[in-house]
Amino acid sequence: MAFDRSRPLFLNPKQWLKTASGLAAAVLLLICGSAQANQALPQVFSARYEVTHSGLTLGEARVEYRKLDSNHYRYSSHTRPLGIATLLLRSELREVSEGRI
Repeated sequence: MAFDRSRPLFLNPKQWLKTASGLAAAVLLLICGSAQANQALPQVFSARYEVTHSGLTLGEARVEYRKLDSNHYRYSSHTRPLGIATLLLRSELREVSEGRI
């Protein structure tokens, strides 16, 4: 695959919000998909992802999975701009999903 020089090397703020949310969802799928039927899922999982470019921190995404009871869970993510990115994008993205396994 050839490198496309017409596209910027960094994501615009809306793109990084989508990317961070997608990454968070992929982590949850990885956790759930890798658990075998006879293994219990973790009680709690959390992670923090940081978006940087040229040494500048542009934003972060925090994700959390929490087991509510024997077969219910809550997955939440919070993505927000940081530093200089707050001049371009002031909105934050919060997502919460609850389900039953």
